[in-house]
Amino acid sequence: MNFTQFNELLLSVILGIVQGLTGVLPIGGDAHIRLVSSILLNGRDVRELSLSAIGIGTTLGLVQFFWKKIIVYAKRIQIICTDVNERRVFLENFRGWWSSRRVTNNTVDIQLAQLATALLPISIISLITGNLATNSRSVRDIALFLLAGSGLMIIAEYLKTYIKRLGEVERETEVFLPVEVVLVGLFQSLGVFPGISGLGAGICAGLLVGKQRKVAVYFSLLIFTVTGLWNTLVTLVQIIVSVFSNSYTLFPNSQSWSTTAFNNRISISLVGCFLGLFCSYLVTWITTNIVDQYLIRKNLQNIIIYRLILGVGLLVWIASPFSK
Repeated sequence: MNFTQFNELLLSVILGIVQGLTGVLPIGGDAHIRLVSSILLNGRDVRELSLSAIGIGTTLGLVQFFWKKIIVYAKRIQIICTDVNERRVFLENFRGWWSSRRVTNNTVDIQLAQLATALLPISIISLITGNLATNSRSVRDIALFLLAGSGLMIIAEYLKTYIKRLGEVERETEVFLPVEVVLVGLFQSLGVFPGISGLGAGICAGLLVGKQRKVAVYFSLLIFTVTGLWNTLVTLVQIIVSVFSNSYTLFPNSQSWSTTAFNNRISISLVGCFLGLFCSYLVTWITTNIVDQYLIRKNLQNIIIYRLILGVGLLVWIASPFSK
């Protein structure tokens, strides 16, 4: 695909649809975006900022899915920030949760404490591994990450089945202990590598600590949404800075597709990003509830099989003469 205004808009639509379909499935959304862009653009990649802008659509779709809960959280945060007494109450609840070995009272304060704790390792790991993840976007890297993520899912499903055979009872409570939340955050931070799937890794962590599947899926999806909101804020700031520094165009421009620009990565215009964002949001809005129910009712077997086939297939293709 060479540059034309129509081709850039078509590329934006395709990437938006792929983002919407794969963003809420534990199959490695970033990996699929990279593979699709490689196919359409003769091996080239799309600028990270453009992909982040299109990914905002997935976050908006998830925000709509969690809208009632997010409103409750926002109101509670506002009260905590403006009322000294309520702030003391929150801190006491936080300390009580942090020091407890067994917690069953799932209040809004406890939920906020869990989210804040999970975001800490995600932020730290993302900062440490950001450059490494950005440079690990070759087809070979993606194949290996797909296989690594599949291995993690196999271990989680096997141990969950093994625990059931031992007669251990799954913990139905939605409250995670602090060490469990940190573990979920650490696992979900692996999503910075294209192909691992942060959502899938987070679900695996929930299963490994003995949570019911629906609790593991819901909590991981909620963390994924909150992380997406933070990334949305960062992306919007970066776009504004880029616009004022004239490194971002409003309409499709052939210079943005130049091989000498953005380390040979294509930059999609703001109009194209908005179009991709809208497609991503629309697909996410349509599919999130279906995907959520599927992940709750089914194990990860079909996801694992798909990832293994794709990962092995990519490695075979790389080794074949057709990839030369």
